[in-house]
Amino acid sequence: MMPSPAAVRAIYRCLLRDARELQRTPHFNIRRELQLEQWGTGGFVEPLPTQEDTQSTNDPRVLTSLDEFRRLRDNAFRMGSPSVDIVQSIRVAFRQNMQISDQKAASAKLDEAIEALSELSDQLLLAQCSSVTVTDGIRIEASSKYVQSHSNPASNTYRFTYRVTITNQNEGCSIQILGRQYTFESEKGQRIALPRNSPGIVGATPLLSPGQTFEYASGVDIDAPRGSVTGCLHAVRKTGDDDDGDIFDVLVSKFALIAPNTPSNR
Repeated sequence: MMPSPAAVRAIYRCLLRDARELQRTPHFNIRRELQLEQWGTGGFVEPLPTQEDTQSTNDPRVLTSLDEFRRLRDNAFRMGSPSVDIVQSIRVAFRQNMQISDQKAASAKLDEAIEALSELSDQLLLAQCSSVTVTDGIRIEASSKYVQSHSNPASNTYRFTYRVTITNQNEGCSIQILGRQYTFESEKGQRIALPRNSPGIVGATPLLSPGQTFEYASGVDIDAPRGSVTGCLHAVRKTGDDDDGDIFDVLVSKFALIAPNTPSNR
């Protein structure tokens, strides 16, 4: 039996709703999911080879399949912030799928649309739990994710992992990250402070040449399903001279800690 028109319309409306909301978020981007295995690790991000970066025009890209969306999701952080029109991608896909008369093919496309709805839901949550800031040519993107498997709401323990991506957008100098300072707060008033001048990030003091990106992940336990993180990284400009510049703070603007489908404790 062919999928009912009512079901197709309902999914289409939900997809458009979520896509519009996602594209309205500040610093809209397609983000890949955080992985618990990344906790405590860091490394430089290699850019995509030129031939793999298919964004050759300034026009927003229209995606043609869920697989293409997933490839973009997994590689977007290596491409800067690719310009994508999710709303138009959905419209084009549904117009094309309306021509399908084969029952099996139509059902497969409906299943793909339901998967796409789940992907958009994940992207919306990531957007709510992310921030982007540029300080003196250094771009910081931070994102968090609730780790349900390592949390215990019965004992007020909620674990979150977070990822910080650092890009040196300066053209004339390298920068080195020397340390960090963070404040973690829960909606119940708990406050965990990592003091200024805490050395390094995941045991490293990475030196970023112009255009380079370094990414690391860590985590925190708080006593509520909602909270936030603010902080900064301590950096120094490296020049050709023997003398380095002054140490300065690179802002990590506030990003949320949210355990989805968990009642607020306020």
